[in-house]
Amino acid sequence: MSGTLNLVEVAPGTALALRDGRTVIVTENPGDGMWVFCRDPGGTDDAPVYAGEIAGLAETAKPPG
Repeated sequence: MSGTLNLVEVAPGTALALRDGRTVIVTENPGDGMWVFCRDPGGTDDAPVYAGEIAGLAETAKPPG
């Protein structure tokens, strides 16, 4: 992980590393630069993730489904 992440450009299916150590997969991006909706790998529930919770792009992860 390095550089600045432009949250407006993050596409569904992108794996993100969160500051709490979890990896999540973007399922929807409203394009406001503040929030994305994500799912834990293997999970079924989407949850909003605030930009401040994101550490950067994850090295590896599987898309949901």
